[in-house]
Amino acid sequence: MRFPRKKSGEAFWAPDWTIPGEDELSDEDRGFVDWLADKLPPVLARKGLAWFLGKAVSPGKMAQLDSKGQGPAGAFYLGRDVHYPTRAFLVWLVGVRKVRPLAARGVNALIAPPRRESNRGPDARI
Repeated sequence: MRFPRKKSGEAFWAPDWTIPGEDELSDEDRGFVDWLADKLPPVLARKGLAWFLGKAVSPGKMAQLDSKGQGPAGAFYLGRDVHYPTRAFLVWLVGVRKVRPLAARGVNALIAPPRRESNRGPDARI
């Protein structure tokens, strides 16, 4: 999907422009997108996605999906690099790739997993 064309006297980013798929998100997913969008910059570079999102999606995979037309809406070039509007990317990540917070999967994200004891016993130094 492409951005709407700019008409004379209009702002480029029209306030009534909605991100495709955003209206289909559940309230929990929308809250997750809002929370994460506040923590990230307004635009994400494709080559920096692994740094910001902990390798949730690799730059190579994003290039493949963009070439097939299955990537996030609103991707644009800035020089030689591809960038995504953060909110559009997160809506795509949650809606299409089904990324969810751990609490949505029935796991309490604040509780650390139990530590595994070493083979030498609980008092052994590692």
